[in-house]
Amino acid sequence: MSKKALKGSLWSRGRLSRWEQEKRRQRLVLVLVASALVLVAGLVGFGYYDSYVAPTLQPVLRVDGNVVSMGYYLKRVLLYQNFVLRTGQTADIATAPFLLLSALQEEALVVEAASTLGLSVTPQEVSQAIQTRFSSPSPEPLVAEANYRQFLKDSGLNDDEYRKILTAEMLREKVKERLAASVPTTTEQVYVMALLLSDEPKAKETATKLKESADPAALAREASSDAEIRDKGGDLGWLPRGIRSPQFDEAAFGLPLGSWSQPISTTEGYYLLRVLERDMNREVITDTRQRLIDTAYRRWLDVERPKHRVEQYMDSSRYQWVSQQLERRAKRG
Repeated sequence: MSKKALKGSLWSRGRLSRWEQEKRRQRLVLVLVASALVLVAGLVGFGYYDSYVAPTLQPVLRVDGNVVSMGYYLKRVLLYQNFVLRTGQTADIATAPFLLLSALQEEALVVEAASTLGLSVTPQEVSQAIQTRFSSPSPEPLVAEANYRQFLKDSGLNDDEYRKILTAEMLREKVKERLAASVPTTTEQVYVMALLLSDEPKAKETATKLKESADPAALAREASSDAEIRDKGGDLGWLPRGIRSPQFDEAAFGLPLGSWSQPISTTEGYYLLRVLERDMNREVITDTRQRLIDTAYRRWLDVERPKHRVEQYMDSSRYQWVSQQLERRAKRG
């Protein structure tokens, strides 16, 4: 090979080598840039996951095998708030999370414990309840379906979640119906005047005033710590056993007619009672009987609760997260 050809060949290989080195540098830069972008995206994604996804997966309540996640819990808090606002009331962001936690615990207990009474709700019953609830303004199935789908969209719930809510509601009503069978329609009752004071010194002072007062109703409206007693001027009317505390019943059904009692210590405070009439077999009016049914239901829950594994995981970090979500949504209107 001639010297000129050899020199050209070496120059070409040198130029090719420099070109390959440049290409390698470009590929390296691209790899580094891509790696940096992946890292940034990963950090952003992790931040989003850590702030918005991970908290929704944390448990907030367990009743036996039924675990309630923070995501579902937040949906229920928002549903409750919307319901309160639709009724013209004000939703308290500070207390709503705790009210809902208690309600969700009750729902789960009812679902787990209703079987002890031989009670259940079928999928067909739930479907019929949805049809009935969402049929307005027309009973046509397509109207109910459209209304239901719009409700799910607005509430953020899915079909399975709402069916579980409805199942718990229907089971609760079936439990109450079963317990109502043991609530009498006629029973012994007393006609009671009452005042409730927060402590014994106030009760003794008020007892002295009662002896001198010609208007105990005015004194009840002024001094009683119980809203119902204040509103009724102390006149509770005919009461069977079970409306108020066991200590109240023991005192009221043991008092002679006519005179005011001395202060009676109960879990609610200190009562001053006066029994005006007694009837050994009086009909229980509808509102009073419903209160007795509700009391029987609460006592049933109290009996069932210790039989089940009930764990609440609400802590400061979970409460803060829920509060932040509620505040964000409130600002968005």
